[in-house]
Amino acid sequence: MNPSDRHSEAVWEHTLPHIRSTRRRRSCRRITGAAAVCGALAAVWLTVHPGKPIDRPVVRIEPASPVIATIAVMRIDEAGDIRLEEVASNELGLTELSLGQTPLLSYDSQYW
Repeated sequence: MNPSDRHSEAVWEHTLPHIRSTRRRRSCRRITGAAAVCGALAAVWLTVHPGKPIDRPVVRIEPASPVIATIAVMRIDEAGDIRLEEVASNELGLTELSLGQTPLLSYDSQYW
């Protein structure tokens, strides 16, 4: 038998918030549990899954090209004509340099 209306409504009004809070807690636990399981599965997949090796940047240090200095050279041919030429320092080879106002002559020169 059902109790009187006044008493049953009071019991229902007192019990209903507890039922709702219990349902909210259960739904929060389900969502939290599902998120935790997804996170755990993702962590396991990332640790077990063989990934591509990380491409590390390769730094190649190439030797700097030597700075080629040029020298102004006076060349004298067989006829005695004097020419002023600019010659790179790596083209001189085994050349004796005379500093001053004397002309620069090379041993391997065709005019020597």
